Amino acid sequence: ARAMDAYRKVLEFKPDHGPAMDKMVELGEKLNDVAGLQQAYLAMVATTAKTDRPRLAALHLRLALLYLHRMNMPDKGMTELKLAVDCDPDNVDACAMLAGLYARTPATFALALEEHKRVLAARPARVESYRDLARIYDSQRQRDRQFMACEVLHFLRQGNEAEEFFYADNRNKVRQESDATLTAVDHEMLLVHPKERGAVRDLIRGLAPELHKVFPADPAAYGVGRG
Repeated sequence: ARAMDAYRKVLEFKPDHGPAMDKMVELGEKLNDVAGLQQAYLAMVATTAKTDRPRLAALHLRLALLYLHRMNMPDKGMTELKLAVDCDPDNVDACAMLAGLYARTPATFALALEEHKRVLAARPARVESYRDLARIYDSQRQRDRQFMACEVLHFLRQGNEAEEFFYADNRNKVRQESDATLTAVDHEMLLVHPKERGAVRDLIRGLAPELHKVFPADPAAYGVGRG
């Protein structure tokens, strides 16, 4: 406790003292001193360059976790999560937490849907997002969308009893084939993982149909076609 007080005084006189901040975080975790952790994280935020947006996002996320899980301050936690996402929209952990909080209240369901879509673009198999989507669409009586969320959960073998029941009760009502066809753009955006997109994929796709000319198949080498 005396060490924490000493580091607090150091930060009062020199707010950008990095070693003092690090020691406060280390001791705060060891002693479960949430007030000390709060002060250290706030000092880090205040002294981090505004251009270092990934670091700022990480610090705001730490503060959010502190407020939400250890200080029972949900409003401050929500504010810190919003700041984290504003600093780094690609911070999936912050987006996922924010989506989960939005999904708790009908008034913010629309915001939850937007955040979950952002999360799923980066983590297509995130079960918690599909579960929230199924619940939200159920409350809004959007049965087609609810079915799609439950169908994904069933495919991932993660559906709970209610989700599996809804899927089983409705799967025979859904056509197995569609008259519509995906455009090349839709195929790329909806079916191809974001990390697979790019110049390398385009190059391979262009070369693949011609590879048999350079490397002709030799079925006989594998016994194919022999009597």
